[in-house]
This record gives sequence, structure tokens and C-alpha cells, in this order.
Amino acid sequence: MVRAGGKIGPRVFERAVSGQRWRILRYLLKVSRPPHETGDAPRPSPPPSRAENWEGGSLESDFLCSAAPGPGRVEAAALLVGEGANVHRVGQRGVALLHKAAFRDPVGLVRLLLDRGVDREAVDVTGKSALTYTVRGLQQEVIELLLSLGTNVNETSWNSHARRLTPLHEIGHGGCGFEDAPTPSNGPEDQAITEVLVGWGAEVEALDSKGRSALHRAAQYGSLELVEYLIDREADAERRDRDDVTPLHWACRDPKTPPENLQKEANRSCPPPP
Repeated sequence: MVRAGGKIGPRVFERAVSGQRWRILRYLLKVSRPPHETGDAPRPSPPPSRAENWEGGSLESDFLCSAAPGPGRVEAAALLVGEGANVHRVGQRGVALLHKAAFRDPVGLVRLLLDRGVDREAVDVTGKSALTYTVRGLQQEVIELLLSLGTNVNETSWNSHARRLTPLHEIGHGGCGFEDAPTPSNGPEDQAITEVLVGWGAEVEALDSKGRSALHRAAQYGSLELVEYLIDREADAERRDRDDVTPLHWACRDPKTPPENLQKEANRSCPPPP
């Protein structure tokens, strides 16, 4: 039996949400309140949030934007926010709840956070905003929502390899360092998201700090649909980056080959031109 002041494990909430058992959720929130909120002890100052009364972490980080959206995710999030969950929480490396939601959750949860006043332009320590996160998470509805609200489609971020990366550079990359992240699609989803970005004014020939275009990146990650689409939009298939490497070199590379040796290795493995 859960008593007032006790801790609630994440699995209890997950089960309640998966079954959309809102009465159970409300009860769990009620009985898990600290004693001072049930009249058993003087109220401290400042009082702890009920959202922190969570076994092993907080509602914000462990549940509000957890890995498995599942049925009822948005409704449960609205309930938790109403109970005091902090939607403005920022985690390690500047990753905010909106970044996590944009990467892997339904558009309704992103709307909920935006309606609660979270900053859609907030960036992490590498300059990635919610738009870049949602592009890497292949969330087309969220992309369209953020762009309709005025997010800059040509904003830039960086990683350990290059700077000035636009959202178009990030298509097909996947990852973001989250557990259970979707794998790069390398398929029709890439093209669909590219069409949305280009439709909102994404620069097809934007170059990162290494002189690489979105076409270089598409060839690197093996997305044929994206390569075809970008070439149809007049992306330069012969463009050489600062290492004198073309998209063809990236397509022919051994994944273990470092960029500085890429041209030499690709010249051996790529077929000669007709």
C-alpha cells in the first residue's frame, strides 16, 4: 500500500498511463504528497514540488518525456503539469524538456509545453534547438509546428566534427545521445522531412565549417531518396569539401576510414566514370 509521503516508482505510472487510468494517476499523486501537504507536519519553506516526489528522479526527467510515448502520454503529461511538474527543467548539456519531447514524443506534448511558456528557441550547449532535435528524431508534425511558429529553418549548431550545421545537414543522422533513439531511416522519411524544410526555405547548398553540403551528409548516411531529391533541387554533386572530397567519395567510403584518408580510399573503391 502506498501511504502519504511515500515514493512512487516509474513503472506504476507507466502502467497507469498505458491503460489511461486517470483516476489511479490522480490517486497516486494524492497519496504521494509530502506529509506537510496532508496536514501531518508544518509546511516547510520553500515547499518541495510534488513533481519531485518520485522514486529515483523527477517526473519531469523520468516520465514527462520518457522513451516510450504510448497511449495517453499527452493526457498524463497534462495531469502531471497540473500537479506541479516543472516544464522549464534543463538537464545536462543544456537539454531541455522541449528538446526531448521534440525528438521522440507526439506533437501534442510539444504543444502542451509550448502552451506552458517554454522557450522554443532555447538551445543546448552545442546550439541545437528543438527544431534540430525533431529533425533528428524524424518527427514531421513537430517540424511543421515549430516552423509555423517562426523557428529559423536555417539555424545552425555544431558537433565535435563541424560547425554551422543546419537542420538540413542533420537529416538521417538520428541519435542525439538518447537511449532507445530511433535509428536513421535512410528512406522515404528523409525525403519527406527534407521537402518540409526546403518548402520553408532551407538552403540546399548551405555549407558547414568543413565545406560540406547536405548532399555530402546524405551520401555519408546512405539515403538514396534524399540524395535524389537534393540533386533534383540542383544540389552540386561535384562539390568538393575542404578535404577535397565529393559526395561520391562519401558514398563509397569504408565507415572506418578517417575523413583525411577518404579520397584515397574512395578512389580505389568507387567505379570509374562511364
